[in-house]
Amino acid sequence: MRKILCLMVLLQGCSQHGFLQQASINSFVAQHDYKSALEILDNTDPENNSARNALLREANAYEAELIRNIKTEMNNQYWGKALYLCEQNKTLLPEPGRLLQLESSVQQKISTLSRQNQIRLTLAKAELELAKEADLAFEKQTTYPSNAFYFDSWVRSREQDNLAETLLDLALQSKSENDYESLEACYQTALALNPQIRFTPGAISLAGDISAHNNSVRSQRYFGLLAELGDAMENQQFERVRELQNKIRNAGFSTPAGENKLREADNLIAASCLQYDKQAEIFYRMGDMPKAVSLWQQALVLLPDNPEYQDKLRKARKIMQKMDLLRHNQGGAAH
Repeated sequence: MRKILCLMVLLQGCSQHGFLQQASINSFVAQHDYKSALEILDNTDPENNSARNALLREANAYEAELIRNIKTEMNNQYWGKALYLCEQNKTLLPEPGRLLQLESSVQQKISTLSRQNQIRLTLAKAELELAKEADLAFEKQTTYPSNAFYFDSWVRSREQDNLAETLLDLALQSKSENDYESLEACYQTALALNPQIRFTPGAISLAGDISAHNNSVRSQRYFGLLAELGDAMENQQFERVRELQNKIRNAGFSTPAGENKLREADNLIAASCLQYDKQAEIFYRMGDMPKAVSLWQQALVLLPDNPEYQDKLRKARKIMQKMDLLRHNQGGAAH
């Protein structure tokens, strides 16, 4: 109300129809229709910059509050309410650019949710059809009447073909939104329903998209693991190096540079194990079997298939067992 009274004061100097225009402007402001209020002001008193600036400030403040409310609804996942607030207010603001951007985001989210719900429903129907087909195949092997079987089989085949085409359409929609998880689920289920659909142009294109995406994902993971491997090597975290090597080799992707890095890591591991072996030999000759055993165990964590370290560890353990037995017998004799 105070803002409206301020605007009334600013508008008192309007032209001969000032009171009428002032009443109209105040009425629109009360309804938060700042666009209409500004249009009246610009048509009746275009030189009244103070009143115009006051209207713009109030419009901007209302827009900021409105955007906060819409974002709150979005955070609470009340997408319908958020869209309603956008649609109801975008025509009331003189410059609704930020509100239109927000409306576009809300509409996109609603579209995504709608598509995902449709995908879930269609996949559930597909699973039911595939289960029915399995049951029908089993009944054919028992006492199912041949005529009834072929009629049901024909009907079921038509239903499955229609579902497969629907899933292919949903896969194409998922591709447009970069939702490759849904894309692949729809594509694979469509093939299960109708294997011949793989030869259609749409399915061929989707197969290429899935392959390219999966290669991209594997590539990103591969190079990320290589970066982690480099850090682990630099910090001499040998067990982490071995863990990352195994992940990289099972990543389904490789490059010559990556293979070189793996060989560098192998050399680093071998050098580290050689140091463990040398230290273990020193303790072995000194008769300190527990330390020798511990060091060869560390070497075998990194190179578990090394026969030399395995043999040395067995010998050291046998000697340690004999020494323990001897100490035990000596202790018993003393008593």
